[in-house]
Amino acid sequence: MKPSSIYLFLLPLFALACSSNPSITEQEPQDIEQHLADVNWLIGDWENHTTSRGLNESWSRLNDTVFLGTGTFMDGEDTLSSERIQLEQLGADLFYVPIVSNQNQGMPVRFKMKEKSDKHLLFENLNHDFPQHIGYRLINPDSMVAKISGKMDGKYHEQDFPFKRMQPMTN
Repeated sequence: MKPSSIYLFLLPLFALACSSNPSITEQEPQDIEQHLADVNWLIGDWENHTTSRGLNESWSRLNDTVFLGTGTFMDGEDTLSSERIQLEQLGADLFYVPIVSNQNQGMPVRFKMKEKSDKHLLFENLNHDFPQHIGYRLINPDSMVAKISGKMDGKYHEQDFPFKRMQPMTN
């Protein structure tokens, strides 16, 4: 077979292969449940001053699939610990991903959403040392409770962190 005959034979096959596989950008977008749209109540600045130490969390929306959060645990003017948090939607799943200073070698830990309603989020990572569960529950527009729980040293522990919105919502 002459070289020019090979090209004439392969050209239609190449054209057919290209036309039968639309690119990802040409395909219809998937209908994915938007978990973050249901928890816009989390956005804002929150504080907990139920003990001599203070705990603050701040949440903002980066885009339709990511919320960014920071958490700071204070003792007076001293920062005891801090964390950066992402709530990220990957496909149909929602993940709580904290990076806590001086823990886990500075690496993120992923907690997958286990339960969700319009006023409640619960994330789980059974392979993490403690906590294995992290939850948020909206009490009213200016009040929520965060909860961590799980086993530590073979015993079940849980701790609630009641928060008040630093600047109350206005209607």
